[in-house]
Amino acid sequence: MRLSMRTQYALRALIALVTKHGGGPVNSRELALGENIPVKFLEQVLVGLKNAGLVESRRGRYGGYVLARAASAITLGELIGAMEGPELAVTRLADGLATAALREIMEEVDQATGYLLNRFSLEEICRRSQQSPTAT
Repeated sequence: MRLSMRTQYALRALIALVTKHGGGPVNSRELALGENIPVKFLEQVLVGLKNAGLVESRRGRYGGYVLARAASAITLGELIGAMEGPELAVTRLADGLATAALREIMEEVDQATGYLLNRFSLEEICRRSQQSPTAT
């Protein structure tokens, strides 16, 4: 599975909200600079995350973005679905290869992948990224 840059930036932003900012509001410019993401692009990503109910925006001098729910309640599958679309199929077949049996098998692969993606919460991803020797 290849994740779009939009999804990768969304994941990086969510991880940063949890690990680097302690859950307090962070403005988009500060988040973009801290994660080396183009500001305009991150603002679009944050709007998508907000529309999906994964982050909330707070107005005012000390406003910014915060998680809409606990990190333990946000799954990798939910994030990918919000950024890539709800009907993301991991396996796509060319029409010539699409026999009924092979389609069935690929549907099972997609279901298993979806199950695995929904097993991992943002909290788990953050925990693992902090333990990783290549964590940033």
